[in-house]
Amino acid sequence: KRALRTKSDEYLTSLPEMTDKRVMKIMEILKILASAVYSLGSDYVPIVTFKMIRLTLKYGRTDSSSFAISGYGLLMNAILKDVEGAYRFGQLGVSLSSKATVPQTSLLVYGYIAHWRDNIGLTLDPLLNGFMEGLKYGAIEYACYNLHSYNIHILHSG
Repeated sequence: KRALRTKSDEYLTSLPEMTDKRVMKIMEILKILASAVYSLGSDYVPIVTFKMIRLTLKYGRTDSSSFAISGYGLLMNAILKDVEGAYRFGQLGVSLSSKATVPQTSLLVYGYIAHWRDNIGLTLDPLLNGFMEGLKYGAIEYACYNLHSYNIHILHSG
């Protein structure tokens, strides 16, 4: 949290694109690892997320940065109970996401964060879009997660 405390949204959106191929590959591996440790209910989720944030701040933005920043928002909500901070970083992650990262970012933001602040009905279109983009870009795991969250949100929205 200290690494981001003094960083404005403008600072984070203006970070240069990451150019170090090795670090880009590490970010991709960490993104895959984050999904696995989350599915297992592991305490390593914050560690993986914070590592991705630190790499983003040090080396610049990559496609995986939107996932990391949205994941940070998820942690703010789940651990710190900071709904406004979670929403801020979730929306920041959405603004940084590319077409290829929409499924991951959409799940984190609209599946786990936005409904704590906004009407749950407002999450339906983005989750359905995350499903469709996941199918389009081969992110089948996240396409399914988006569809799962979509169905749960429909159920709870009446």
